[in-house]
Formats: sequence, C-alpha cells, structure tokens
Amino acid sequence: MPQGYDTIHTSPVSAEPLVARLHGRVQNRVWRKSFSNPVVWQIITVGPHKLRMNHKRPNALLFGRKDTVVDPQVHNALPRNCRVISIERRGESFWADTGRIQVALEDGTAQSFFIKAIQGDEGRSMVRSEYESTKAIHCLQQDFVPRLIAWGTLESVPDTHFLLCEYREMVNKMPEPSEFAARLVALHHSSRSPTGKFGFHLTTYNGNLPRATQWEDSWERFFATSLKLALELEQMAKGPDPAFEIVLPRLYEKVIPRLLSPIKSDRQNVKPCLVHGDLWYANSGVDRNTGNCLVFDACCFYAHHEYEFGQCMPDCIRKQMLGDIKDLVLRYG
Repeated sequence: MPQGYDTIHTSPVSAEPLVARLHGRVQNRVWRKSFSNPVVWQIITVGPHKLRMNHKRPNALLFGRKDTVVDPQVHNALPRNCRVISIERRGESFWADTGRIQVALEDGTAQSFFIKAIQGDEGRSMVRSEYESTKAIHCLQQDFVPRLIAWGTLESVPDTHFLLCEYREMVNKMPEPSEFAARLVALHHSSRSPTGKFGFHLTTYNGNLPRATQWEDSWERFFATSLKLALELEQMAKGPDPAFEIVLPRLYEKVIPRLLSPIKSDRQNVKPCLVHGDLWYANSGVDRNTGNCLVFDACCFYAHHEYEFGQCMPDCIRKQMLGDIKDLVLRYG
C-alpha cells in the first residue's frame, strides 16, 4: 500500500461490560477485549467524528498534474542543485494532500521524496506531531521508518504546512509476523522515556484528533486523562448523552482504578515504552527494495507496551494482523 495512506482512527479505552449500556450511543463502534493485564477494550470509530474528518485539503497543490514546480520552502529542503522531474499524487488521506516528488540529483541519480500537506493551525500541529513521532522511532531503529527531511510552512499556499521524507516504495503484502513483532518488541525494549514518565513532549495526533500526552507518573492516571479527552471529542461530535453521565463517573472512579491500580506495585511495575500509537495494517508495509518491514503515520508517546496490542484488536484489523498479534504476545510471554 502506498505510503501516506490514512484512515479513520482507533482509540483504545479500558472498561468493564457495563459499557454495554452505551450501546445506543455508540452504534458505530465495536468493543473488543485485548490481552492479559490490564484488560483493554477497543473502540473502532466508524462515524462519530465525521464532521472533524472533513478537513480542508490544500487543493491548490494539485499533486496529480505531474508538475515540476515546487514551493520554495520545499525546494530548499531538497538536495542541493537537484532538478525536479515530476510531482505525482501518491497515497490516500481524509485530511491531507500526499504525493511523490521525483528529482534528478546533481550527478544524474534519480531520487524520490514523499510529501504530505495540510492546511490550518491544526494541520501544522498534525505535521509536527508526525515529524516528532517519526524522529523518535528513527533514533532507535533507523530503517523501521522513512528517513525524515523537513517539515514547515509553504510560501505559495496560504496557511499550509508540509512534511517531507524519503519515499519508500512498498509491495502489496503484509509484513512477515515474526519479523514485524521482533521489530516492535525491540522498539519497546530499547526506548527510554526522557522523564521516566508516561506521555510525550508535545501533543500528537491520531489522524486529526489530538491526544492527551502531558507527562504523568502513573499509567492509570495517564490512561484516564487520555480517555477523558477522547470521550470529550466524542461528545463534541455527537452531542451530550444522558448515558455518559451515568457510565463515565463509574468508569473513572471504579473501573479504571480496579484494572490499572494493581500494576503500580513493585512486582508489576510498568516501564513507559515508546509506542507507534496508531499501529494497524494500513500504517505498516514491506519495503520493495530491501524486503524489510516498516511503519509510518506514527503518533507516538511513552505508554504501557500493551497499547500497541489494543490498536490491532477490532475484527476489521485483527483479521489482517492476527499473526503479528500472536507473535507479539509470544515474545512478551
């Protein structure tokens, strides 16, 4: 699948079966249980954020017309004295324009770059989020993500922001489960939170929805804060619901503490691990040239490593990544 493919985001939450009372409220969502401790339930969003997903796209870029003129800011980030051969649309996104810039280097060698452009203040935050997330993974595993080039604001299109990285051509197949799981486990094990806490140094975006990433000492508190923001966005998109007033206090006061408090003990201490944050089959691939697996469209933060499992649990994703999930569980024991 071409790099830059985005889709409707998923959001992990913890809950007990009492959330079934929300069935009338979340008709467009599917709940699934994840592995081991803590119990993680998965919501996959199908419709409720539709209004927010209609992000204004920078149509003036017209990547598909195979133009050879690039914005001055983008041009400055490309290799010195290169010549642009074409700019073509590549990938699909609900909220961004994505394309491939093909250039000839000074010595005549061909090289390709991937570009993503989004408008507005939120678009700027989204671009920076992806840049910083990709950089965090790249620092630990260089070939597991595309090499970053730059991010910034275009001169030629008002209030439009871009991300530029190397273009990685991918084959149309899933990564081999054992190799992919090994890379994820290595990422989790090798990462170290710079503060020793859960969170990230800036707000990251799952699609075009912000995450609560402020630093927290406990996974329980970080998880609860993240969930509150996700459900606030749900209510902003669909309006208030009396069921939330009944269920949410119980969720925050009883369910989350009951499930997550025990892992604060010394015997079950949780290490904050760097996670991709939106890991599913459309955000992973296999490099056509090297045969190695890779990931992209990251929205990282330091979390319980099981967070990665939860992203893969809905039926529509699990069927594609079942081997990866099994291998991850086996590698973690």
